[in-house]
Amino acid sequence: MRYRLYTYDLWGNEEDGYEVNNVSASEIAIDIDPNEYDKAIIEKIKAAMPAQQQKRYQSEDFSIEGGGTPECFIWITHKGIPFCEFRPEEEVIG
Repeated sequence: MRYRLYTYDLWGNEEDGYEVNNVSASEIAIDIDPNEYDKAIIEKIKAAMPAQQQKRYQSEDFSIEGGGTPECFIWITHKGIPFCEFRPEEEVIG
C-alpha cells in the first residue's frame, strides 16, 4: 500500500513535552507492505530523507506506532519526540 509522508511543526521542549502544532503533506510517498517489520519501514523512511539527514539520524532511535492494518496511520517518533507520520493514500479506481 502507498503511504504519504506528513511532517510536523512541533511546539514545546524536552522538559515540558512536545505538541504537534501543524501537520503538512510532503511530496514523499513510499510503498509499505502490511507484513513488513518496523525495521524495514524505518529503513524506507531513512532512504527517503535527504542525504544529510540520513547521516544524522540513527535507525535505532526511531519507533513506530499504529499501522496495525493497511488503512491505519503510521506515527514515527525519534527518541520519544513526534517526528512524522504516514497516511495511506486513497486508491484511484478508474
